Amino acid sequence: MSTLKSDSELSREDLKEKEKILWDELRNIREIGLRLLQWGVTVLATLQTAIFFFRKDLYQRMQLTGQLAKHVYIPWDRYLIGTVYLFIVASIFSGILIMVGNRYRKIRAQLVSVNCYNIKHGDMNKSARWFIILLFYVFPLVDIAVRLYIRIHLEFK
Repeated sequence: MSTLKSDSELSREDLKEKEKILWDELRNIREIGLRLLQWGVTVLATLQTAIFFFRKDLYQRMQLTGQLAKHVYIPWDRYLIGTVYLFIVASIFSGILIMVGNRYRKIRAQLVSVNCYNIKHGDMNKSARWFIILLFYVFPLVDIAVRLYIRIHLEFK
């Protein structure tokens, strides 16, 4: 037997308390999402920097051992290993952010349904959702774009 009451069975004070709890939960989820964005960008920028120095070291070692001639680039198969790693990390952060966003929308829907104070919450912007998730994928895309730019720029000089 369930002891949960529907919103219509709750007293006005109970509804206000429920709304307060939902507001607190929304604030906490929003803070988690913001911190996830900050950490995701920080981790990806740090990895990008580490991969740059790793590639530089790999380039120098390959030249010293004679595997690369002078002014020849690191082969694409070795270069793309770092890009794939960035893509995997970006996908992990995006997946976690999607889960946080789904939780936020579920709690927000409950909050809108309670709405003791008749607050107009407005609609959620779906375009911002995709922009935020794609933010993580900028790092692997820039990694490829820089490689292509350098290759094209130096070959046509």
